Amino acid sequence: MVIDVTDISGIELECAECGAKILYPVNKYREQLATRCPNCRDLWFMGNENIPGNPAQGMEKITTLITALRDATGRPDIRARVHLLIASRAPDASRRDSGD
Repeated sequence: MVIDVTDISGIELECAECGAKILYPVNKYREQLATRCPNCRDLWFMGNENIPGNPAQGMEKITTLITALRDATGRPDIRARVHLLIASRAPDASRRDSGD
C-alpha cells in the first residue's frame, strides 16, 4: 500500500509491557515525548533521562520523525508528491490484541 505523507495524522507509541498507547498528532506535536508509560511506568527510551539536553538517541529519532512529517506538509517549496510505501505483514502473535 502506498500513502501520501499528508495522510499521516499521528504517531502512536505503544508500551511493550502493558499495551497502553499514546497518540501524538503530527500537526499539533510540541516536541515532547513521554519517556515512560503513563500506565505501568515502564521506561520507553533507554538513556539517562535526568540529564537535560541529553535525550536517549531513540527518543531523539522519534521526535525528528514527527517533526519532519509535520514540517514536510503544505510547503510550497516541496513540489513533488511524497508517498510512503506501507509493507503488509502477517499479524504478530506476540502482540496483544489492540481492539482495532
